[in-house]
Amino acid sequence: MVEGANRRIQDCCFGNVQARVLDAMTMEGVEEESMDVVTFVGLLETIPDLPRLFRNMAAVLKPGGIVAGTTSNGNCPWYGLRALLHRGKLMPAPAITSPAASCMRSRPPPASGRRG
Repeated sequence: MVEGANRRIQDCCFGNVQARVLDAMTMEGVEEESMDVVTFVGLLETIPDLPRLFRNMAAVLKPGGIVAGTTSNGNCPWYGLRALLHRGKLMPAPAITSPAASCMRSRPPPASGRRG
């Protein structure tokens, strides 16, 4: 995935952009205040120490830098499986407490099958 991203970055002539795989818990090899943006995909649900993670991200960002990422929602089956693997028992997914999320969950999907 990273190799493909770097090829696309080259094709688009972004000279100051690179995709890398790093240990988010140490950010080893990245100088402090050297990054404009830190992105992640599917990371938060695998990290046991979120405050440390965000401290490390903040340390490598330039002032005014941005952290952006995606993660599974609370209803993702991964949470139950993760609990089983780590604690030997099944745990329910985290509850969705946002009123907007509750509203979205109770609406039927559009006829096309896509959620809007």
